[in-house]
Amino acid sequence: MLFESMDYVIPDHLISVASEALTRSNNLTRCPDTGLRPASSKDRGTLPAGFHMHVNASGVTVGLYLQSPALWFVPRLDDALLTPTRSNAPQQIMC
Repeated sequence: MLFESMDYVIPDHLISVASEALTRSNNLTRCPDTGLRPASSKDRGTLPAGFHMHVNASGVTVGLYLQSPALWFVPRLDDALLTPTRSNAPQQIMC
């Protein structure tokens, strides 16, 4: 199976921490296009990533999406999801 991107939804307040973690990877490079074009295809009906990088020597991107615009219907993601149970997971999350 081929894929063009690996996308992650990040709590809004952690986007800078997540993007900093990606920039430390030796297998990822910053986007060579300094323009303001979105990382996602025009055919893709989603918001552009809040931050993205490219997997070296491939056309694959790693995108970070802010939770509030991407999953606006899900309660704020927090540490309760690290060990979810039926009692503490939001009803929109399947355990």
